[in-house]
Amino acid sequence: MKHILKSTDVDRLYKKPVAGNYSDGGYLYLVVSAKGVLSFRYRVNLENAKNWITIGRYPAVTLAYAREKALEYSKLVAQGINPKEYIERQKSLSITVAKLAEEYIAHQAPLVRKSEDSLAQLTRCINNEIVARIGNIKLNELTSEVIHKKLIQPKIKISPAAVKRNIITLKQVVKYAYEIGYINSNPVDRVNISTLYQDKVRERALSYPEISLLLNTIYKANIRTQWKIAIHLLLILLVRKNELLQATWDQIDFENKLFHIPVNKTNKPTKVPLSDNALKLFKILRELNSESESVFTGKTSKSPCHNTLNNMIRFTETVLNESFTIHDLRRTGATKLQELGFDMIIIEAALNHEFRNKSGLSYFKHDYLEERREMLEVWSNKIEELIPEYNNYLSTVY
Repeated sequence: MKHILKSTDVDRLYKKPVAGNYSDGGYLYLVVSAKGVLSFRYRVNLENAKNWITIGRYPAVTLAYAREKALEYSKLVAQGINPKEYIERQKSLSITVAKLAEEYIAHQAPLVRKSEDSLAQLTRCINNEIVARIGNIKLNELTSEVIHKKLIQPKIKISPAAVKRNIITLKQVVKYAYEIGYINSNPVDRVNISTLYQDKVRERALSYPEISLLLNTIYKANIRTQWKIAIHLLLILLVRKNELLQATWDQIDFENKLFHIPVNKTNKPTKVPLSDNALKLFKILRELNSESESVFTGKTSKSPCHNTLNNMIRFTETVLNESFTIHDLRRTGATKLQELGFDMIIIEAALNHEFRNKSGLSYFKHDYLEERREMLEVWSNKIEELIPEYNNYLSTVY
């Protein structure tokens, strides 16, 4: 193919720009803008696509280089391939899992996790469990074999539930890459999650002797007072761990004896009535952490890590016959309250479980606040009867 432009022509236009499109033949053009900027551009001429590709600006991009790129694009066009789409595809192949995760957290994660706490939890999982292990791997190199080797095998025997959660999260992140056109298929789909781990239906509820042994052991233990009180509050309030640990003082209404939870797992605000015992515990916490906005503080005065209590209760497993989790405290409370004869609807309301009909609409609108207040007062008094060490401990500290 005979070229039209000469290097001297390009150099002359660079020194004395005249706006216009100057053809070099073969759909390659030198475009001079009104501001005197020179760029080499290739015009895609396919039956179903008419668009432009900017090769680069002169003099950083030479005429010789622009011709080489134009020849490459023309070869693709001859095969019916749109060069513009091909370039975008090649760029996507160089994207790493870390870069994809960054885009997902910025653009997609806030759409699927509405609350700040839930979004923060998802972000931690992505950064700590996925990016930390496979962040430098390119998307086109991410295979089911890599996933098994890097994410599954190292932890499957230690924490199968965590592995399952991480794979589900990775699947959503990579699905986002598929939806925006970075990849043509999701390699995580080839990982059979059901074969990794089967969730066990938890039925653990502590007996009264176990509750007594647990709380008395904790109050005698050499740990920070706020963590002793946290376990106590979780049991008598029936709230979720993150709802309590991330509470701030403006959520505690001492005058009306209420704990306001602005957004929770059900994405609605909740008022938790405080029994006299619960109110006393919050007053102790206020003396401990009066200079902080948070009810509970970490070592750096920030909100504590969400695993703090999980790690703390491990030492108590040696005094109980069977292990338990923080969430089992909610089940324990619900079970014992049912044994005490309280209505299941009131118990479910205290657990902040949302009743829905077949259409998925919220079924009950009444919050049963006063009924819950009466029930939780009885429950907290019942618990205090089991822990004489509690009052002995407080009398020596305050």
